[in-house]
Amino acid sequence: MIAKISQAVLVAILTVLVWAWAEGEGLTVAPASPRVVFKSPPGSDLFARSVDQGFTGAVSVNLRGSTAAVGQVQRALATPLALTPGITGFPSTPGTHTIELREIIRHLPEIRGSGVSVLSAEPATVQVTVEKLVTRQAAVRLRVVGGSASEMPVMAPAIVAVRIPEANADQVPSDAEVEATVDVSSASVTGSSSYEATVPVRLSAVMRNAGALEPSPSTVKVSVKLGKPAETITLPSVEVRTVWDPSVDREEAKRWRVEVIDAYVRNVRLTGPAGSTAALRDGKVQPLAIVLLDSDDLKEGEVSRVPVMTARVPGVYGDGPIDAVRVKISKVTDDESKPTGSNGKKP
Repeated sequence: MIAKISQAVLVAILTVLVWAWAEGEGLTVAPASPRVVFKSPPGSDLFARSVDQGFTGAVSVNLRGSTAAVGQVQRALATPLALTPGITGFPSTPGTHTIELREIIRHLPEIRGSGVSVLSAEPATVQVTVEKLVTRQAAVRLRVVGGSASEMPVMAPAIVAVRIPEANADQVPSDAEVEATVDVSSASVTGSSSYEATVPVRLSAVMRNAGALEPSPSTVKVSVKLGKPAETITLPSVEVRTVWDPSVDREEAKRWRVEVIDAYVRNVRLTGPAGSTAALRDGKVQPLAIVLLDSDDLKEGEVSRVPVMTARVPGVYGDGPIDAVRVKISKVTDDESKPTGSNGKKP
């Protein structure tokens, strides 16, 4: 009797399992609503964007397959799908292309090999532009709000990489900067003498208008020493000086003549603790705009470079964009390099 009951229970369990398997293996048609995003392939200088007005990345697809497989694919499609130039159905040549979403989606890793078919996609096609990118190095301009810095803040990195569509690169000046803002109000309230934070980097308006991508890295670490309320002055002009990098051989540097074409930078903003800028404003201390020359500059030609401000007053630093200046470098002739005799003439 017990054996018959056990056999009946086993049969019932097997029946349930068979029905569950059959239901899972039965074909079904079900919708899914994935979102697609266009991204650059890893290590590539290509970038794609939609040029279809109104396309937000939302796509509706119909899937067919076993109930279990369709369910797995639906869950996978809940995560945005990254579409990159060069994948099946997506050209990698620069220009404007019409891509078929059904063709691309059905070859994605999320679906390929799952046994699920993509019956349709809406919208069926999207127009995209594939662009080549160029990389620019941009200095980070830091704004301190909610308090005052007693000296120039320390920021790392101070320069980030910005990728811009090659066709729009001319719209962005070579000395264009990115921006970062650090709010030190919480440190000011607690009476702390310093503040450290990681803050996001923002593209300038001219970079955004040119279609630039997010800077890399997208954040910078900032350390600010707090002090007296700051004041900012603007000097009409500051003299430009050149300095050879310490790595340049002194004797080699003497063989080259350096001529500053743009002798002054204009409208220079300097910021420092209240009272510290008085000597600069009154002309008792003359700040300098330093152009650092290195071994790569040991050749005939013209160098255009943004100088570094040195206020020559503790706690005062340059606060604002500075125009690039031009420096002409030429070889010293043999006659010019000869020493002058006691009579004032060269031998």
